[in-house]
Amino acid sequence: MKTYRVYAKFNGQSQFKPLDLSKGTQVTNLIYATLIPAENLERLKEAINGQENAKIEIREAETGKTIYSI
Repeated sequence: MKTYRVYAKFNGQSQFKPLDLSKGTQVTNLIYATLIPAENLERLKEAINGQENAKIEIREAETGKTIYSI
């Protein structure tokens, strides 16, 4: 089963960092990043569209490959 992580880069930041969606914060350790199951991927894409204060990427948890970016 594929899982995904959400990464964000806010204004003034030089790199993307993974997110803990339950707290709404960036984390430095992947163990704290939220894993999103594949069946929720489309819902996640809809939720992050329209974000203007950050660049956001969805990456495969297993490989780190970016599959969606806004």
